[in-house]
Amino acid sequence: MIRAATVLASLSVAAAFAAPVPPPTEKERFAKEWGKTYGASEFELRGKQLMVRTTTGKPTVDQWQDEVVGEPRTALVVKGEFEITVRVLDVVPPRKDAKNVGVVTTFAGLYLEGPAFRINGFVHQFYDLPIGAESELKRCLRISGTVPGLGLDEVLPEAERGQASFLRMHRKGNLLTMSNSIDGKKWTEPKNPFAGHEVEIPDALRAGVFFGHSTSQFGHATFDRFTVEKPMGEKAK
Repeated sequence: MIRAATVLASLSVAAAFAAPVPPPTEKERFAKEWGKTYGASEFELRGKQLMVRTTTGKPTVDQWQDEVVGEPRTALVVKGEFEITVRVLDVVPPRKDAKNVGVVTTFAGLYLEGPAFRINGFVHQFYDLPIGAESELKRCLRISGTVPGLGLDEVLPEAERGQASFLRMHRKGNLLTMSNSIDGKKWTEPKNPFAGHEVEIPDALRAGVFFGHSTSQFGHATFDRFTVEKPMGEKAK
């Protein structure tokens, strides 16, 4: 009996170790791949794509606090040196007839944020004011941000209109560079947004994707291929 019980116990342990590991839930997969979420929005995984959809119909830009809601965004904590990449697949265009604050615009892309530090690289769609029937939607890629003693607002080399846009932020030491690509293979020359300025970049930062608009409308943006990796030189170590 003792021998039989021992055999049964061994079989039970073996079966326990052999049991298949259940696949991660959608919530667990989201947390691992994209992080936490902020803002009044729906965050929907569609395979490897993420759609961010606003749910209030109010502007998200923070210059007009009486009109806006929190900016929809994801957030992972990154430390030290890294390379962050995402593809912006789709950004809903702003509506000409929607109530708006400031420039009529929608935008989506990557951001880095820390104590007194914020920098964005994003697809920017907008109409020039005043808006008329002849106005055409314009599109560009931009860098913007705020760090102590310095405000940023600069246009990046523009990708073809209607094409998906890859965006990348690369940190090596205290150097942060940004670049973009249409196909994810051929990239523009890395650009240092702080060139000519002494900017101390916090070691720990929040990183993720964001979507915003200046109009009273419901909108969405779609992202994929979001990765956070060590710079190429570090991967081989």
